[in-house]
Amino acid sequence: MFAEGSAGTVQEVFMDAAQNHYATFDHRSPMAFLGRDRYEPSSGVGVYPTLLAEAKDYADLLTLSDSPDEVAAFIRASAPAPRAERPFA
Repeated sequence: MFAEGSAGTVQEVFMDAAQNHYATFDHRSPMAFLGRDRYEPSSGVGVYPTLLAEAKDYADLLTLSDSPDEVAAFIRASAPAPRAERPFA
């Protein structure tokens, strides 16, 4: 789960996204973002739409909400997903 943060948090988001993109550990993990004001384009960061545009194989593992309860429910319901195939075998 990613809450409001600064440059370090954004770096962690993209590190996690890279692991999901390449299924580095043979699984893709859910990524939940808490705070629309921080992660949508109006904040100047626009992290969430950027990830969604690239997350073709794991878009269902991404969520954005202002509700801590919704984020927690998403995390509980979203188990890591095994990689479908090895892109660089």
